[in-house]
Amino acid sequence: MAPVKRLLVVETGDPVPPLLGKRGPFRGWIAAGMGIAEGQVDVLRVHEGARLPPPDQPAGVVVTGSPAMVSERLPWSERAGRWLVDALAAGTPVLGICYGHQLLAQALGGRVGPNPAGRQMGTQRLELESHAVGDPLWSGFGERGLVQVTHVESVLELPAGARLLARTSNDPHHAFAVGSRAWGLQFHPEFDAAVMRGYLEERRGLLEDDGQDADALLAAVVETPGAASLLARFAEIVAELAEAAPLPAARTLSVSRQVGEERQALPPRLVLFDGVCGFCDAAVRWLVAHDPGGRFHLAPLQGASAAALRARHGDFPDEGETLVYVEQQGGSERVHLRSDAVLRIFAELPGPWRWLASLRVLPRALRDTLYAAFARIRYRVFGKLDSCRVPSPQERARFLD
Repeated sequence: MAPVKRLLVVETGDPVPPLLGKRGPFRGWIAAGMGIAEGQVDVLRVHEGARLPPPDQPAGVVVTGSPAMVSERLPWSERAGRWLVDALAAGTPVLGICYGHQLLAQALGGRVGPNPAGRQMGTQRLELESHAVGDPLWSGFGERGLVQVTHVESVLELPAGARLLARTSNDPHHAFAVGSRAWGLQFHPEFDAAVMRGYLEERRGLLEDDGQDADALLAAVVETPGAASLLARFAEIVAELAEAAPLPAARTLSVSRQVGEERQALPPRLVLFDGVCGFCDAAVRWLVAHDPGGRFHLAPLQGASAAALRARHGDFPDEGETLVYVEQQGGSERVHLRSDAVLRIFAELPGPWRWLASLRVLPRALRDTLYAAFARIRYRVFGKLDSCRVPSPQERARFLD
């Protein structure tokens, strides 16, 4: 019998000393917010050198806040960031909080640095973006968009393919999502009003040095039940995904990386498509229907799996540029683009469709010219979606992001 997967809290630091003494480390706050006993979650203190598990092992991952700075690129932080990319490629749900939010963004190709507006602290109002409507994590947030914040650095540029979910007046990238299983939150859903006041008192001197009114910030602190609900909802999503279908299995893969760096594999046959292209969406539905054996896994070019491949292959295309087909053969990873990708997919399908693969006898230059001509007009003819499609429960085992 396979071992039961559990939620993993990756601690990247501790609360300020007075609150650490009173309430303990972040793990307990997060577990309580998810409605889970602290002993029922696994914990790794990555900033103290703890070794991370295989990326497909946890049922889901929560990455905590930290007094460290993501832009410093500390060795343990960089190692954790690479692991997060591999975890997303393996289909593991991820929730990054504050430092975790920034680490996730940077690992996927975004940019993190000091917030131009300076230190951010206290209860702030969140403005939801259109992508938050219908997002599975944000269904219980409600209309009163108040959150607790304390940070110096922010996500200055989102990674390619990320969907902006929310902003504050001083932080335009306050929450984002990548694919269907990864979210970053700059605010702290695990903070209640008492914790927020404790942070403000502890940082009073720093706030005054910055010319901020600590007393006014303290007076404005209120409870933020909508933000707190996101932890419980994340736990529900993890449970729903585990019940709907097993996550894609990980396989060892030889791809060149730095010595000692962990590697995470992708399924044997992975099709990456433009997640906002109307024609591509229809083509994906067709492929699922004509691949009853489930030979192909799928992922959007705007998602985490594509980001992991982009980091490994310098010539990997940008999001939406072309269809990509990735094969694992004999321990190596082969990437096929444009018409080659289409014809290799046909070659793997059952029935008469595989005969279309015989078009490979045509010169590649001719095939790719025709492919590029169609790609240039596909948005105009077939339309462009507002966001990447969300797989149905029946399809989830086939989709990585």
